[in-house]
Amino acid sequence: MENHSPQPDLLEPRYPAVPGYRRTETSREAARQIDPNALRAEILAAIKKTCPMTPDEVARIIEADRHSVRSRCSELKAKGKLRATGEKRPNDSGKMADVLEVAK
Repeated sequence: MENHSPQPDLLEPRYPAVPGYRRTETSREAARQIDPNALRAEILAAIKKTCPMTPDEVARIIEADRHSVRSRCSELKAKGKLRATGEKRPNDSGKMADVLEVAK
């Protein structure tokens, strides 16, 4: 049985520099079509201005899709721009989520 999973292009930028995607062309194309930098900046500004928040709380404040905000928060954490405070609060699904703050 042959493995048909695509080979990664080693010259392409990698997560968290670019949005992550699953190993499907649909997911890859969706990642290519978004501009994550504006949303990342908006997230950082909201947390700096307001207070430490969960990604879902940020999404409500900036009126953005919670899934997009969660993904950008993960990228910002991986880049060292956000960090977990150690506190957790329930997110919109009822599961516990890390409260994030801007890393010093």
